[in-house]
Amino acid sequence: KYGLGLDERRQAKFDALDLGDFYHQVLDRLFKQIKCDPGDVDLKMLKKELALAVEYVLSHATRIKDLSERSRLVNAVIKFGIDVLEDLVTELKQLSNAGIFKQTGSEIGFGTGDNPELAAIDIRLDNNRAIAFTGKIDRMDIAADNSNAVIIFDYKSSATRPDWSNIAHGLDMQLLSYLLAVNGQYYKGRGPLKAAGAFYLPINSGLISEDYDSLGCERQFSRKSQGIFN
Repeated sequence: KYGLGLDERRQAKFDALDLGDFYHQVLDRLFKQIKCDPGDVDLKMLKKELALAVEYVLSHATRIKDLSERSRLVNAVIKFGIDVLEDLVTELKQLSNAGIFKQTGSEIGFGTGDNPELAAIDIRLDNNRAIAFTGKIDRMDIAADNSNAVIIFDYKSSATRPDWSNIAHGLDMQLLSYLLAVNGQYYKGRGPLKAAGAFYLPINSGLISEDYDSLGCERQFSRKSQGIFN
């Protein structure tokens, strides 16, 4: 007849989404610190800037900081994530030096906020109404040859492939929306931009197989982007 009416205690957890958010915040902070493409920064200095970015994020992301201080497991996961990011920035520098595209923006909002960096995607309907798509782009690279060609990267914690069936049926519009968001627009004095492609870029490289003779040598780029060309 009588009961306390208690609810189950909610436990503070640090899951894959939290780690992914940590990755995104650190990479965004890193770009805002160096204010240029990672390929234009000395590797030793780049890793130093990464450490400062991690320190900044941990000092401002109070939830992550509190969890890492209270849980050895969460602290170990954060340290693992930092190691992953150190390896990632090394490969991002290699990626930049291999081509003509240079990172120009990070966490670029289209149609978001009071003063969006890019306009929303405006789709007109037959009944004189319109749909405005808004969002954020993780990373935007613009070609250094004055062609205004643009490549969009969407960071993923692990390797991700586009689902062509879902794209064909209009069920997965993420990468396509990025192409629409930048094409024909102006950004930081560059434009009109020409969207060349949009790709998923894995943060974690996963398992790497190497033979004995290759140990200690400079490793090939292991984070293969998957996406679509315009």
